[in-house]
Amino acid sequence: MKLIFFSLLFSMSLFSKDIQWSTEENREIVSMGALDFSIHVQVPKDSILILEENQNESVQFSIENENFQILKISSPKGKFKNNFTYLKQKGMFTLKLFDLAGLEMGTNHSLDLVIHYTQCDIHFKNCNPKTSRQELFVLISGERSLNKFVQARNSGVVNWIKKYTETLDLAAKRNQNIFAIITDPSWCGACAHMERITFSKKSVQDVLNNKFVSFRAEEDEYSKLPISGSFGIPTYFILDQKGKMIQKYVGARDEKSFLNLLKTYEKNPNGEEQKEDVDFDIDELKKSLKSTVTIENPKSEGIYFQMKDVNLNGKGSIYISNNPGETIKIESKILFNCITCGNKISQVLVGIAEEKTSGKCIWSGIQKSGGSKGICKSDCGLEFPCGVNPGRAGWEKLSYTYQIPKNKGVYRLRTLASEECADCSGISPDAWGSNEKFHRDNENTIGFIIVK
Repeated sequence: MKLIFFSLLFSMSLFSKDIQWSTEENREIVSMGALDFSIHVQVPKDSILILEENQNESVQFSIENENFQILKISSPKGKFKNNFTYLKQKGMFTLKLFDLAGLEMGTNHSLDLVIHYTQCDIHFKNCNPKTSRQELFVLISGERSLNKFVQARNSGVVNWIKKYTETLDLAAKRNQNIFAIITDPSWCGACAHMERITFSKKSVQDVLNNKFVSFRAEEDEYSKLPISGSFGIPTYFILDQKGKMIQKYVGARDEKSFLNLLKTYEKNPNGEEQKEDVDFDIDELKKSLKSTVTIENPKSEGIYFQMKDVNLNGKGSIYISNNPGETIKIESKILFNCITCGNKISQVLVGIAEEKTSGKCIWSGIQKSGGSKGICKSDCGLEFPCGVNPGRAGWEKLSYTYQIPKNKGVYRLRTLASEECADCSGISPDAWGSNEKFHRDNENTIGFIIVK
């Protein structure tokens, strides 16, 4: 059998008290397949690793290469205290790596495996979010092969339409959005994972069958879908009734994350937006939020900024409004310490993920600008701390107003950084709406606004 040889090399941290990550095993998978492997973690005696906070996963793994995807399959069993699940001493994570692009046999690939985690002292008094960036080496040494499980799968649980014209006709009749997918679980490992783990769940089947018109494209109809740009499989789209793309996603997802990305676009057959029970909806949304959001600098191995303690109109990170279009007050804390930015001024944007522009620039600063005494005012009238602070950066409190959407729905409030506008006076739509990775996952979500 032709195989892919996989190896990981991890460098030890320069700080002896940092949590250590390592792997000892070499792995082999077929091309376009799925690779399970283990990551071992060693926690210093005077520290703990936060696994979950308020039922939100704290340890996050990612690969910065669109040809590959990584998912966390299992975490070590920890102890529970004060809404935290934590790990002492040592444990093991199981990850699954996917080749999404069917890369050429014989090629070598060096990938960055990024690990975001929170390390605390044993008394929970001093907790610090940290990032470990490790190098992962992958050798493509084999061709794809047929997945054995596919013959036994139940392909009738989701009511897939196979013809694009029929899909458009039914979407117009039912006044619903279209969920369209390009997939082939017979040889694609990520596709097989979706088929076995995600589409087999009744909760997913109910949403795809009742809240969308679901279209599984055959190869001769791939061209009917907006596949320009980055493309791997599985690729899936949210389309409106006329087939115009609303969102595009690539790679495998589990039940929870898949339902979260669909929620905003659900409609009943009469065209009304999905109305979930508010209490149940809040519980689900809380699980997808992180206590601290970290925005990385894509041009380097550093971090732009971190944000925490988001408070929407005094109601925490989830705000329910019965007054569409109202203006609310948003408060949060920001740690801007971009030591890899080269003293370039960067703006921090906050807004609704689905809108074309960010709607608000909340910060404009340069490296180590936290803790500065100066106050600057941008052309758009926004006041913010600014100037170079030669000392250590610290958390700054921000407060600003924001006009919420006028239409009913569940909206994701997200944040990112941009170097396009130094003074927040001319936010470009390209800095927000066209950032595909930003819309592809929930890493940058800081809260939710529910408009009734």
